Amino acid sequence: MKSPQLRQSEWAAMTVSLRWVYEGGLPEDGRGRRNNPDLAAWLLLRGKADVAFDGGTRARARAGDWLFLPAGWRAQRFSDDARIFSICWRARWPDGRPLFDAGLPVVLPAAEHPRLEAAARRVDAFARRELRKGTSRAPRSRGGSHITASVFLRSEILLMVWLDRVVDAFAGYGIHPAVHELPDDRVLSALEVIETFSLSRKLSAARLAAAAGLSESQLNRLFVRHLGHTAKAHLEMRRIVEARHLLAKGDVPIKEVAFLLGFSSQSAFYNWFKKHEGVKPSDVVRRGR
Repeated sequence: MKSPQLRQSEWAAMTVSLRWVYEGGLPEDGRGRRNNPDLAAWLLLRGKADVAFDGGTRARARAGDWLFLPAGWRAQRFSDDARIFSICWRARWPDGRPLFDAGLPVVLPAAEHPRLEAAARRVDAFARRELRKGTSRAPRSRGGSHITASVFLRSEILLMVWLDRVVDAFAGYGIHPAVHELPDDRVLSALEVIETFSLSRKLSAARLAAAAGLSESQLNRLFVRHLGHTAKAHLEMRRIVEARHLLAKGDVPIKEVAFLLGFSSQSAFYNWFKKHEGVKPSDVVRRGR
């Protein structure tokens, strides 16, 4: 299988952003069962890691290995002496599917891929200097800090270099980017708004339709044709994914999660989440822990 070829405009439809970069011992939320909607990689600097994924897949890594992890639920176990270098990034298509949705997890010997660590270290050094001002861990999301255009552009360049090294390393193992049929350009315009809009605010159907140059009914017909659900349902899906992620981390109070997702009260968030997921927010917090 060869790496897919798309037009530049098609590749540009993909959302790419740094979620975090970190080096050290295991943080409090680094063990046990958890859900991560994004792609991640660990370089084991010391000790061992054992990860079990939903579906029965298992991966084990030891010092000197890179372990690349797919998005989704997993149960993480580490030896007591474990120390890792961790980088997590978002790279996904407008329909929400990740750039790599097959072939992961995969373990790569770090000694055979020195360019991976070199590129990741450059991301970390830049994050320490510009994104988190010398602290030991990057923010969970770059959206939490204010940066200049220059800092943003340089961080994007470094992240893209890292991704280029990942794509190159994966190719040697027969792992290639997943390509999905892209929707109508007008749907892509609406999807970009949904993906980048702050969930703490309200996004009206009229504003979303206007971004695509369509009426609400026309936009919904196109969404159903290309994605199988309405524009409002897609926005709800994004909100659900973020809710799961924030709750599973366990370090953000449920009341604050409700605020971050645009709910006027914790009870409104509780009822919405229970309706969509069939479980209480507190159940997800406990499961994540």
